[in-house]
Amino acid sequence: LTSVTLPESLDKIDDFVFNTCENLTYVSFPSGLSDEGTGAYILNDCDALTSIKPSAAWKDVPSGIFARCDGITDFSSVLYEGVTKIGGAAFFKCSGVTEVTIPSTVKEIGYCAFEQMQLTDVVLPEGLTTLGSRAFAMTGLSEVNLPDSLVEIGAGAFSSTKISGELK
Repeated sequence: LTSVTLPESLDKIDDFVFNTCENLTYVSFPSGLSDEGTGAYILNDCDALTSIKPSAAWKDVPSGIFARCDGITDFSSVLYEGVTKIGGAAFFKCSGVTEVTIPSTVKEIGYCAFEQMQLTDVVLPEGLTTLGSRAFAMTGLSEVNLPDSLVEIGAGAFSSTKISGELK
């Protein structure tokens, strides 16, 4: 299995559907598949995965969508203007990405969303209100500018990073 185009009639896909499909390189989701109809960790540990076509109906990046997917080098297919939430562990342990710009429409970043990545640079937008627990834990970040709109930072959000000095 190397490529999947899910049928437009699909309105629900459960958790871990393509878990550890080591040869899967591409998945196209139906345009009407909602956030509520999208399970967690659908593409977990698919190391050959290089891109997806997301559902046009997604306003949240699904939890664990790219968890442990080392072939992904760019999150722009799912991190676009209009997305309001990044689900928990969405990009957990994706080693192929070092820089991320969070869209200005994102209000919440879930628990462990970017944990254990090789991130060295992240841009957090004004308007972001919530950073979940361990959101950027164990990354390569050495500096982070926090937006004035931030009202909640979860436990260990920046634990085991290379941040020295102060968070701005």
